[in-house]
Amino acid sequence: ETSVAAALKEGVRHVDTAAEYGTEEAVARGIRAAAVTRDDVFVNLKVAAEDPEDLRRVIDASLKKWGQGAVDCLMLHRAPEKEKNLEELWAVLEEEVQTGRAKMLGASNITAAQLEVLTSRQRPESLWPAVVQLKCSIFHQGGYFIENPSALWRILQTKRIVPVGISLFNPLHSCISPLEEPLCRAWAQDLCCSPAELLAHW
Repeated sequence: ETSVAAALKEGVRHVDTAAEYGTEEAVARGIRAAAVTRDDVFVNLKVAAEDPEDLRRVIDASLKKWGQGAVDCLMLHRAPEKEKNLEELWAVLEEEVQTGRAKMLGASNITAAQLEVLTSRQRPESLWPAVVQLKCSIFHQGGYFIENPSALWRILQTKRIVPVGISLFNPLHSCISPLEEPLCRAWAQDLCCSPAELLAHW
């Protein structure tokens, strides 16, 4: 709550939360504490499950905790273990757009092949992933889940999913701390900033 409020007061306007993080209520409180209007903040909520009924329960519980009406982007946190379940889970997310509880859909930790499935011509473009969130760091510049970076960019371009829709989150995290990486420290020193500032701008 405190971190969200402080970030919003500094001008941040995109907040990420997830059922698995258990931060929905804290994010809502942080927005209220920052005294910013809800319409000025883009909130995406990530949800995941292995079957449609479980996903519906996760969504219902998460939106209840959030308690601020529709979320800007309802995002599939990760693809199911069984590939054949992907379309069924996505159909559950589509229902949330159609009922007005989500304004758009997104996908996190997704491969280029899975993105192809979700952007098939049989699906209305309004129900394609509008946001693709991939975990990147200086050690994983293609993204942890991108087996073919050029294929992903090709899909984003041809399917008109604008590149700004990619959220490269958590650049400070890796198995080896980038903050301690000698090259990062040297670049930061040359630029008169901290390694954290350098990575955040990267």
